[in-house]
Amino acid sequence: KFDVFVGSIDSKERKFLLAAGSAPVYAEPGYLIYMRDDTIVAHRFDTDRLETKGDPVSLGEAPAPSAWIGGAGVSASNNGELTRWGMGLPNTILQWYDRTGRPIGEVPVPAGRYEEVRLSPDGRRLAIVERSSASATDIWLLDFDRPVPSRFTFGSSVNEIMAWSPDGRRIAFGSDRNGSTDIFVKPTSGGTGETAVLTGGAQFKQPSSWSADGKMIVFDQPGDKSGWDIGLVPQDGKSKHIPFASTPFEERRGVVSPDGNWLAYNSSHDIKLPNSKG
Repeated sequence: KFDVFVGSIDSKERKFLLAAGSAPVYAEPGYLIYMRDDTIVAHRFDTDRLETKGDPVSLGEAPAPSAWIGGAGVSASNNGELTRWGMGLPNTILQWYDRTGRPIGEVPVPAGRYEEVRLSPDGRRLAIVERSSASATDIWLLDFDRPVPSRFTFGSSVNEIMAWSPDGRRIAFGSDRNGSTDIFVKPTSGGTGETAVLTGGAQFKQPSSWSADGKMIVFDQPGDKSGWDIGLVPQDGKSKHIPFASTPFEERRGVVSPDGNWLAYNSSHDIKLPNSKG
């Protein structure tokens, strides 16, 4: 899912090597070790020609990848030993808490590796991201009146980062089915297909909220010359996105207020206090 390049630290020139599921690490006597699909592989690497040779060889099952930054899945020593992340995908539980932080109950769902939850606007349904493998997640919907989850997304890709529409009839989500993480909208009724709202461009695009009238989706994406930026895109996918917050700092996770007049978001901008030297 990530393009791997090689280059000199003294030059801006670079050469494409391969596509991988993680950043590669170099190991003597001349191998690149990286993740491909659900496997750790070792690939012969010619350090003079700066190119791979032959086919990669499997070293066994890969751990869960660092999907957002392409971090290395292993660390290699000079004596042939490797370390890697743990292999297990432990099951998690969904738990209710009151406003004081006290647990008051569990959501009755089958055992699974749940990684993200979003409560519907009316509080009667739950959208859940469940990991099915090291390189795939899917979204499930749970109606509290019928506590049997129904699958919402399908395929061997990462489907996550969800945002309910204000009326609860649609969900915007991110999916890397086409390589980069694009934004799609799908009705929660399951009656019609998905709409590709924002594709191409930045490697990662993440929906975070909807406008109060349900016409626009708030999303994050990394800029070419800035950090993460916030933009708006029509939910029908028929028009280009509109930049909202784009500075050298990080702006992320924008959430529209119930009256539609405000947007709360995270920012890495330093706020200088009086008499502060920082």
